[in-house]
Formats: sequence, structure tokens, C-alpha cells
Amino acid sequence: MNDFHILSICIQNKDVAGAMRVLRDKSEFAVRKILEKLRVRITTQTGRAFWHYVQGWLLTACRQGIYSMNHSLPDVLPTIRNASQLSPAALDMVKLLALLAMIIDHTNTVFLSSALPVMYALGRMAFPLFTLIWAMNVQRTPERLQKRANRLWIWAVITQPVFSLAFQNQQPWWALNILFVFAGVTQLLALQYRHGRKGMLAGICSWPL
Repeated sequence: MNDFHILSICIQNKDVAGAMRVLRDKSEFAVRKILEKLRVRITTQTGRAFWHYVQGWLLTACRQGIYSMNHSLPDVLPTIRNASQLSPAALDMVKLLALLAMIIDHTNTVFLSSALPVMYALGRMAFPLFTLIWAMNVQRTPERLQKRANRLWIWAVITQPVFSLAFQNQQPWWALNILFVFAGVTQLLALQYRHGRKGMLAGICSWPL
């Protein structure tokens, strides 16, 4: 039985601990692959010692993050009803889970010659989790929508060259990174908050331009 089948069974049986074990193993695998790709030729003994320290720190942080989520998620997930019920600590757990899912997904897409189904399945969690975080922040502070939109537009433009370079073999040259989606939707919500329904409709109509 491979990891993909194990993950499917864990999800069907609502076995959070089992699913987190699969996530832990694949997260460590993804981190190791990234470290192999980033490996540089270090000639000094001090440099090699520092590089080994960095690798150990990253792997330890990955394991501790999964361990913390493994103990917290069973208590957090059943209590989520709205944004006000999710504590800052619980929201940080969701952010960490989304980040690990994104790392697994990008490692599977960019660094592996043949994609692994279980890593693809785990990576699919990234966008819904980041969307959950975005929605909670939008709901809590609607008066800051335009500031959030401006910040997202800036980061979307800054990260686009990196996205195009990393995914040049998987995406067409005109493909945009996911931050443009969040920036666009946040901008529409900001227009609605400031100008009502007419503002959102104007934004939708001008979007193709």
C-alpha cells in the first residue's frame, strides 16, 4: 500500500494523526530535495559545518511544526465556525499547514522528474488553506481592504519573475502567480466596501481591460 492510499484511508476515517504522519514524511522529503538542489560547493570546514547546521535546523523545524500541528489540529478543527472563533495560535497552525503543503506541491512540480501522486494530493491543500486565511483576514478588518489589495498587487508583481522562471517548463509564459487572484478579488471587495455594489460592478466590467 503506497502513501497515496494511506492518505486516502486516513481522510475517509477522519484520522488526523495518520494524515499528519504522511504530511510529515513528505515535508521532510520535500525539504531534503530542495536542499539537494540548493547545495553549493563549500571548501572551508567552517562553511561545511554551517551548511550542515542549516540543513539540520530546517529539518528539525519541519518535524517540530508537524508535531505541534498533530497535537493541535484535532482540537482546532471541530471548533471552527467563523473567523472570531479561531484564535491567533490556531490561525498560525493553518498558515504553517498551508506553507508545508505549498512546499510539497512546488517540490513535486519543479524538482522531481516524475511527480508523486501523494505529494500532488497533499499540495492541493495549499490554495484552499491560503484562501481560508485570506477570507478570515478580510472578514475581520474590512476597513483595510484597499491597503491589503495594494500590498497584494505589489507582492504579485515582485514575485512574478520568480514564478515565471521556476515554472517555465510547466506553465505558459503569460501565466500569472496566485497572488494576482487574491489581489484582484481583494480589490473588488475594496471597491464594494467603498462604493457599494456599483463599485464592484465597475471593477468587474473594467477587469478585461
